[in-house]
Amino acid sequence: CVAASVPYVVKISTWSCYIDEGLEIRYAQWHGEIERALVASGLSFTSLRPCWFQQNLGRGANLPELRDTGRFAHPSNTAPARMVDARDVGDVAAALLLLPAEERALHIGRYYNVCGPEAWSMSDVAALIAQSGRQAESEVISLEEMVGVSL
Repeated sequence: CVAASVPYVVKISTWSCYIDEGLEIRYAQWHGEIERALVASGLSFTSLRPCWFQQNLGRGANLPELRDTGRFAHPSNTAPARMVDARDVGDVAAALLLLPAEERALHIGRYYNVCGPEAWSMSDVAALIAQSGRQAESEVISLEEMVGVSL
């Protein structure tokens, strides 16, 4: 970006606690490394840190597992997250990129948490589905068990 004289970058990163708390989550470590490289480069940038993409619910170990087995097992089943639609994060990025330079300057070097309006745990999601009459049980499992489910 520096060599190409890119004037401004909007980085779509990951949930701030994954980076700021130094958790052993590899993709979060990569996002943190990229953010530090942006700072070191001197480029003008803004980092968007979405909480959890709603689209992740459609991945195999999430709602498809619940649909197919009536069981939802996840290490963070009881931890609420303010899920956000990835398209909304894209809209925020586009809005920043299209700002006039003087308005964009207010956002340079800033990190924004981007999240939905309400926090839901995976247990909450299962309970909502159970209200429809479908079997929907929620269980907390270990990270090691989750890796086995996801593969």
